[in-house]
Amino acid sequence: MLFGYKKKDIFDETEISEGRSEAIVKDLIANTEIVTETTENAGVKISAVGYEADSDGTTIYSFCDITATRALEPGYEITVKYNLYDASGNILGSESDNFIGEDFTGYETFRFMFYDEGIVRKAKKAKVFVTKKRV
Repeated sequence: MLFGYKKKDIFDETEISEGRSEAIVKDLIANTEIVTETTENAGVKISAVGYEADSDGTTIYSFCDITATRALEPGYEITVKYNLYDASGNILGSESDNFIGEDFTGYETFRFMFYDEGIVRKAKKAKVFVTKKRV
């Protein structure tokens, strides 16, 4: 017992039930904006997004499928960027990954991890976009 609380009581307050986790993921998918102007310019399409939320409330994994819409130009680096936002539009986290155009096989799934105390409860929206630069 810690200060009058059973250990179980403390953890029950921070744990997120499986049903609640599924609802959070469903809401995030519905509130994910894919910035198509950036993907069109880069010659790719974000064809799907998905999420997993840890029950301890500290980690969100986001996934997105990228497909080529045309032959990608050699000598360019494409960066996939993923931002998570709270209900007020404040950025909670930003992650990115990249690939070189000529090395891209036409389809890839990218995975991003957002870790912060309480992020699962705080995250309400997301935005996915790409940038393209000459290397």
